[in-house]
Amino acid sequence: MKKIVKKSQPTEFQQWRATNAGVPENFRYGCGGFPNNAVLKALLAEQGFLCAYTLMRVSLDSVHIEHLKPQSRCTNGEDVAWDNMVACFPQPGAQHPGFGAVQKDSWWEEALFISPLAENCESRFRYKGDGSIGADVEADSAAGTTIEKLKLDCGRLREARKSAIMKAGLHKKAANPVVSESKVRAFIQTLSQQKAHGFTEFCTVLEQVAIEYIQVLKKHAQRKHYASTQGGR
Repeated sequence: MKKIVKKSQPTEFQQWRATNAGVPENFRYGCGGFPNNAVLKALLAEQGFLCAYTLMRVSLDSVHIEHLKPQSRCTNGEDVAWDNMVACFPQPGAQHPGFGAVQKDSWWEEALFISPLAENCESRFRYKGDGSIGADVEADSAAGTTIEKLKLDCGRLREARKSAIMKAGLHKKAANPVVSESKVRAFIQTLSQQKAHGFTEFCTVLEQVAIEYIQVLKKHAQRKHYASTQGGR
C-alpha cells in the first residue's frame, strides 16, 4: 500500500452533504443525488490514480468507491464520511478479479485491517523481487490478515508486480538490468513525485525492491573489486 493523504472534499460532495444533512433517508451513500463521479475524480486525484489497496494504475472507468469500513457495517453517517472512502479497482459490475476490494467485501476486523490511511501502512508490508508480498514483521498479525483477506499475494498481482520490477531493471534477470547505483537512487527519487498522470504504478513496491537492489549492486561491485585485486597479485 501507499499512504493516502486525504485532501479537500469536492464542492459537489460538500453541497450534497449540506443539502441532505437534515434528511435521514437521503443522507446515505448513493441516495439523494449522491455525486458519484465528482467523488471518484477527487479520490483518484488524491491517490495519484492508483488503487488504494493494490497500487494498480486505475482510471475513472476502472474503479468504484470503496468504503474502508464496509458500508454494511456503517452507522451514523459513516458511509458518507470522506475519510471512509477511497477509490479501488474494479468498476461496478465487473468480473470478480479475485483480489482487492471485491475480495474484502464486508470483512471488517478493525484491529486486523491495515488501512491505506494509516501513518505506517507502507512499512507494514514487505515486497520482494519476485513480486511477492508479506508482513514486514512476521509477528504482525494485522499485516498478515490484511494480505490474506484481500488476497494481495495472489498470482495475478504477484506477476503484475514482478513485471513492473523487471521493466524497471531492478533485477539481475531483467532484460535490461540497471547496473548503476546512482541511477537506481535517481529512480527512487522519482517514485515519490506525483506526475500529471499520477504516481508510478506499484511505486511503493518498486521503492522497496530498489533499495534492496542497491545492496545487490554493492555486493557485486565488492566481489568485482576483490577479484581484480586478487588477479593483480
